[in-house]
Amino acid sequence: MVRIFLHIVRKSDGTGGLTPQEINTALDILANDFAPHNICFYLLGIDEINNDNFYNSLDPGEYDQLVKINAHNNAVDIYLLGNNTIWETSSGGGRAVGVPGKALAVGGNGLDYNAPSVNFPTSHVLSHEMGHCLGLHHTHHGSQEGNCNEFVNGSNCGVCGDFVCDTPADPDLRFKVSPPPNCQWLDSKLDPKGDPYVPDEHIIMSYTIPTCMEYLTPGQGIRMRAILQIDTSMQKVIVPENLVLNNLLIFPGDTILYDAVDTIKVYNVTVEPTSSLTLRAGKQIVISSNTYIKQGSYFRAYIDTKCVATNPANSVKTKKPNKNNILTAKNNIIIPQSFKPIHFY
Repeated sequence: MVRIFLHIVRKSDGTGGLTPQEINTALDILANDFAPHNICFYLLGIDEINNDNFYNSLDPGEYDQLVKINAHNNAVDIYLLGNNTIWETSSGGGRAVGVPGKALAVGGNGLDYNAPSVNFPTSHVLSHEMGHCLGLHHTHHGSQEGNCNEFVNGSNCGVCGDFVCDTPADPDLRFKVSPPPNCQWLDSKLDPKGDPYVPDEHIIMSYTIPTCMEYLTPGQGIRMRAILQIDTSMQKVIVPENLVLNNLLIFPGDTILYDAVDTIKVYNVTVEPTSSLTLRAGKQIVISSNTYIKQGSYFRAYIDTKCVATNPANSVKTKKPNKNNILTAKNNIIIPQSFKPIHFY
């Protein structure tokens, strides 16, 4: 499980940008593209960035500024701009901060990419940039940089190309691909051995046109899961299998969310006034003795088994202190009988 945080970029007056339905569509695309590789996303929250400069057009300097706004140490930050945002000198684009990296931005449309009907923030372009964040290079990596050329048979894939052996050698499609249903490369090139390249125009990490992007390969899935395990920075965005909270104080004004794939166990936790604590687990939450929820605080515990949260209302931004100290919960929120009840005061 990978935590993500969405930043919706709008005009300075709060208009423009993605609708709630479009936000859901973007999240659904991520879920569908990565679920076959056992990679799911947990939505940590959503906020809005109201700024005409970012919304109207994004140059490299503005991109560097944007991806630092409200950044998170424990999540991949996703900045989604308007469908009509100009990306540098083109009608749209996307970029990750690195391979791997913990932030990405996507905006505009496919007018300059042989796909004028595509809104990049709600397309596989979003998955393309997330692939970079999770450790994937372009399928033409190396060929484009001129450092190496992967052979058609993939015999040197371990040291060249995108370093994934089940992605066919790719000399860089440069968006010269016919629209669906054919999705055929409209160019030709020979590899260093004299064999013609036969790239896959449907791989999301290629420079195919957005409407032909369909999937990531099993080998790319293996690489992403490995990166999440070995890269120390990316390990911080992984949701743990199980979590124990013990002797924890949530200070006034803090808004905290703890999540786990399976189980969260809570011991000796105090939620101070004006603070907010949310617990989310995939199977169960066990709340033991000496848990104090003070007047004027917000406390929520719930079970979420979805691969990705698709409801913008989950945003921690929308949480308000609950003066009635009501514990809102779904199934499998357990307060063992052997323990004292939660204390509300």
